[in-house]
Amino acid sequence: FSLIKNDRDAENNVYGAQENYEATLAEGWRLWAWRASLIAMTPLMFATWIGLILLIIGVLMYLAIAAVVYLPMTMFTSRPKRLARHLFGRDLTEGIETGGPAPPWMEGVLLFWTRATTAPLAAGLWLASWCFAFRETRRRLLPFLISRPVLAGSGMLDRQGRFWLADKGPAMNAVLGYGGFFRERPIFTVGHFFKTLCAEACFSASDFFDLFRRRQRLQIALGDSNMCERAELLRVGSTLLVLDAIEAGYIPRMPRPRRPIRTLHGICGDPTLSAEIPFADGTRSTALDVQRVYLAACQRMVAAAEHSPRGVRRGETLDEAREILRLWETVLDQLDECKRAGEPTDSLFGVLDWVTKFHLLERAGVDSPWEARKKLDIRYHELSPDGYYTQLLQSGWIDPYIAEEEIARAMRTPPPNSPATVRGHYIREFSQDCERF
Repeated sequence: FSLIKNDRDAENNVYGAQENYEATLAEGWRLWAWRASLIAMTPLMFATWIGLILLIIGVLMYLAIAAVVYLPMTMFTSRPKRLARHLFGRDLTEGIETGGPAPPWMEGVLLFWTRATTAPLAAGLWLASWCFAFRETRRRLLPFLISRPVLAGSGMLDRQGRFWLADKGPAMNAVLGYGGFFRERPIFTVGHFFKTLCAEACFSASDFFDLFRRRQRLQIALGDSNMCERAELLRVGSTLLVLDAIEAGYIPRMPRPRRPIRTLHGICGDPTLSAEIPFADGTRSTALDVQRVYLAACQRMVAAAEHSPRGVRRGETLDEAREILRLWETVLDQLDECKRAGEPTDSLFGVLDWVTKFHLLERAGVDSPWEARKKLDIRYHELSPDGYYTQLLQSGWIDPYIAEEEIARAMRTPPPNSPATVRGHYIREFSQDCERF
């Protein structure tokens, strides 16, 4: 058994973590319109709660009736275990965890009921989110995110043997959504708002009223799971700086990308870095050119923050910001060399995941079986001494960026006021007598 830190398996199933940042949801009339929308949706919220409560009651009644019916029917069937699996599912019948506790036929019924019950609230919240939630931030941030795979993509080999810069980028099919409710994979997800209205607010009114605050959690579902430490620093650090620059007014309203999802797919599928982003005003720019626009804006902000520290997010020092900017600029310069060469060069091996993986796959040989190359693709992300990235790190092919003592301290000291803080508390509390995993 081994853990793998990636976003797509060999069967093409896409998954992975989301990035969370604190940002201004709206200001002025848009903020008041958002709050009015939440108030207007309270009847839908209560109706959703009632529907879900009825669903739970229905399931409990079914289990009680099925238990009463099952006992006499065992005398008339030669396969009582098969009947039990059909009525109760494998989890209850065999005492095992399969990931589907209900019978397969019941899962379809429960899914249909849940979607039908929550659909009105989901539609209303999506409309309110599209019109008011993070609208200006999303518009200014979208070109940056579409072009960001050139910095933070983890690389991926598809079933046709084609190399992509990113794992999740090719799977994106919407700009805004819940992340699965309407079978969408969005760049920006508001599923946490939906979860609050559907469930959390039922148990805590404060969770509902927290949605009225001006600053909220901005959730981005586009990012890959990086192994290279510098790539992960670039992904998170550059995004934080861009969000700061947007709120500080250093990034003006950018032209809208035309067909942003198709453009994202084009950038992710072009290791030569020559794909262009078409904008609504008729201009076209490469992903590297767009990144330089944002880099310049962040450099102006940090330079101004030397005299007015309000320009940098609380808790982030100017030294850290300058370090991110230097790395950002250096990587863009080296990517320009890759673009002129027509393919990734060795200069970014161990710095960017997609470049590192590209060279590993090239050295494996294009004539190698797809299964062998895909194994390399996946085991690059394995979190064990046998993982390919770990072997490169331990053999000295990749220079570590973070000291071992910093990693050990971070493993035991979660960020304050975060879900990890609560989880860490309970792990320490209840794992005293457990074997080390």
